Amino acid sequence: MPLPTTSRCRSTAPTAARSSASSRPPLRRTKRAASTRSPVCAELDDHLTNLPAHAPHGVWGAVMLAIDDRGAIDWKATEETIARLCASGVDGIYSNGTACEFHCQTEPEFDRLCALVAAIAGRARLPFQIGISQSNPRVARERLMRVSALRPAAVQFTLPDWWPPSDGEVMRFVGGLCET
Repeated sequence: MPLPTTSRCRSTAPTAARSSASSRPPLRRTKRAASTRSPVCAELDDHLTNLPAHAPHGVWGAVMLAIDDRGAIDWKATEETIARLCASGVDGIYSNGTACEFHCQTEPEFDRLCALVAAIAGRARLPFQIGISQSNPRVARERLMRVSALRPAAVQFTLPDWWPPSDGEVMRFVGGLCET
């Protein structure tokens, strides 16, 4: 998944009034107001400035699964889609985000798709990222162990719970992934 940019952080402080609800930009202030930056944005800015040089950057294309009339993966069409995506000028590709129906794949399908993405992106000399998300945290760790051999530029994951986990639970899960 492409990395977030700091432009997504928006201050909730009031701004100069708009003359209408149109898309016109707000009026400029004549003197500088006190800082209205969110502490969360400051942390995000700090985090982004400390990324390693090899961290994924730019625009990444999502691999979409081609599904046939029976509901099965059309592997030939998926292969063609990945090749076209690699040739489209993106900075990298990623698979198994929510658009790739990661939650509907069998483990053999997951492995086959990951190998296909790695092979085609490798031939195109394009970095790739693989999503290891699964509602079962043990399966997510097993996926991480298997895809690490493919040497993705990054992995993507979702937290395996259906309710907001505590900070400690998040750190335990991420720590377990790091141990893998």
